[in-house]
Amino acid sequence: MNPSQVFCTNCGKLVRASDINIKTMAAKCVGCDHIFSIADEFGDGSDHGSIGLGNSIPARPKRIAIESGPSKELYLKRRWFTPTLLGLTFFCVFWDGFLIVWYTIAFTQPDTPWLMIVFPVIHVAVGVGLTYSVIAGLLNTTHIFADSYSVIVKHRPIPWSGNRELNSKDINRLTIEKTNGKKFQDQNQPQLQYKIIADVNGVETKLLDGLDPSEARYIAYQLAKQIKVDVG
Repeated sequence: MNPSQVFCTNCGKLVRASDINIKTMAAKCVGCDHIFSIADEFGDGSDHGSIGLGNSIPARPKRIAIESGPSKELYLKRRWFTPTLLGLTFFCVFWDGFLIVWYTIAFTQPDTPWLMIVFPVIHVAVGVGLTYSVIAGLLNTTHIFADSYSVIVKHRPIPWSGNRELNSKDINRLTIEKTNGKKFQDQNQPQLQYKIIADVNGVETKLLDGLDPSEARYIAYQLAKQIKVDVG
């Protein structure tokens, strides 16, 4: 990605140069009609790809629900489901169905060559991994809890890596950074993904990843406000 390119902080689409005002350091996305500051993107470059919150309060994205309790703790829930998963579900059904038919034939026919049984093993591994990921995407929700004592991140009901439980007082700062992975939309326009990093007594610890820009900003803002730290 060209470092001079600007992507919408709301939907992640590439913003045309004609929709960027360098004097005011503002840009407008024609895709979602979002106007945002680009000052963080064109600062001194010391953040190495990190982004801040600017002066605005981030709006709550559709996939995130906030349920603050009576004790003023923060409780966020982020659904994993996206329409893209529906296409992957049909692909998994086709892929797994083909392998079931293949092995049914292999194990029911006499004198089946060993190669017919061994050859699809890699395909089986891919099918299992992809199917597990799709099921998690369809069913899972990330639960984010924070109060003056702890910050807890849990993914459920399908077991998934990345669960965290940190002491709030050990977190000095939150940072929003671009991940290396990208998911692509039409016209080869990248939908950037972001992660939230916590500085825990000088050690960088990943709290969340796979977030779109609006989700990353909203979650970071809510967490920072709750545990009283800065976001950079």
